Amino acid sequence: MITKLSLLFDNINSRVFGQVIKSKANIDLYNWVMEETTNLVNVTIKERVYYLLNNRPDPVCGYGKKKTFSIKKQEYGFCDNISNCACFLEHAKTVERRPIDVPNLLEKRKKTWISKYGVDNVAKVDSIKNKRLTTMATRNYESMYAKLAFDKQTVGYDQVISRVANSVSPEFTRDEYNGCFRKNKYTWKCVTCDNTFEDHIDYGRIPRCNKCYPKLVSTAENNIKEYIQSLGFTVISNTKEILKNLEYDIFIPDKMIAIEYNGVYWHSSIHKTKDYHVNKFIKSRDVGVHLVQIFEDEWINDPDIIRARLRSLLGVDSCIYARNCKIQNLSSIEYTSFTNTHHLQGTANATYKYGLFHSDILVAVMSFSKSRYSKSGYELIRYCSAGTVVGGAGKLFSHFCKEIDPDMIISYASRCWSNGKLYEKLGFSNVTMYDNNVGYWYIKDFIRYHRSTFTKGRLVKMGQDASLTEQEIMKNLGYLIVYDCGNYKFQWTK
Repeated sequence: MITKLSLLFDNINSRVFGQVIKSKANIDLYNWVMEETTNLVNVTIKERVYYLLNNRPDPVCGYGKKKTFSIKKQEYGFCDNISNCACFLEHAKTVERRPIDVPNLLEKRKKTWISKYGVDNVAKVDSIKNKRLTTMATRNYESMYAKLAFDKQTVGYDQVISRVANSVSPEFTRDEYNGCFRKNKYTWKCVTCDNTFEDHIDYGRIPRCNKCYPKLVSTAENNIKEYIQSLGFTVISNTKEILKNLEYDIFIPDKMIAIEYNGVYWHSSIHKTKDYHVNKFIKSRDVGVHLVQIFEDEWINDPDIIRARLRSLLGVDSCIYARNCKIQNLSSIEYTSFTNTHHLQGTANATYKYGLFHSDILVAVMSFSKSRYSKSGYELIRYCSAGTVVGGAGKLFSHFCKEIDPDMIISYASRCWSNGKLYEKLGFSNVTMYDNNVGYWYIKDFIRYHRSTFTKGRLVKMGQDASLTEQEIMKNLGYLIVYDCGNYKFQWTK
């Protein structure tokens, strides 16, 4: 196959190579490429081919970040731009820099001018000299500089003061005004209560009085906090002590667990960047904090599941031991009912469905199917339990392995909740390709929809405008986009 792939790649124009390899004539070769590169996620077919034809180079840098693949050069580069790439900085230290021979460059420039213009400086050429004098005579540099200063201090200042006049009045002079940069905080007086405070005016912000608009804590956030306290834990609210510039809604110091309550409107793409949640997850993980991010729709729709997961996470649930349980195959009705009741993402189609019974009561479920992304291997689809079942996951997993004898199993876990320790106990390895991977969901009326439900093709079939993007169509239909923390990808091999 590798020889056939090499011949095809060498003899097909790169612009149409992707179409050719996916054609019916080469479908076996295409399937082989996909199977051999299951460790590569969300990459182009050209990158997969490059990976196979070049002895499978490591696509991840020494810092765990995905390297950038250049389609033009057909090779892996550094993992990020120069300012953010530690690999590039290390490489730069090894590059020998030749000193610039300034005198030689100046001499070379003079020779070029002499050969082209007959003088050693172009300013001495009469035509150029006269043109410069004419241009300078037409300009009033004094008025130009005065206008620049006026625009910044007068026009900018007056525009800002006019824009915010209904809410605040300035406690600073025109001369003290230095633009709308976010770090430039000015003193304001609230026109409602005369309170004096500091705030910036970047991005069209209206300075907000901290007396009239104190920081509000949502009822749901308070409910979660009070529930954790009722379990006997000390809770610190709204602390920046851990991440300094980022705030945790709830922090449990005894467990080094932080909890964020994310309102779907204020945490949608309208107000938060695509990488906001995943960056907070990464920074928390790096300082040893297990960050749990609860989205508003989850709390509204499944508060009992959230409480159960919090109890399990904090280790306060009563325990059932798997050695006292027996395994049975489940019907679709049993499986669906249990997963909808105990799994935050609800049920999911699966081929193999196993239940763990304690005194004839179903207490844990694990399901598997053939891998969705390759012809070989299996996928662990769901695991959930009613309360804490010590050893439950291990017993169900071992049963599947003995019954089916798989060579490889993959599974995905949401990083909004999981820290991956359960998978480590089962013998899985973390094969997540991108540390900063994210997923997104559509939200409307506090109901979450997976993005695959609303592909552009489906939307166009429903009569939507084909000239718009998927996200533009969904926005027009009143849906919000909410980005999450991405997923872990785990792999088990025999």
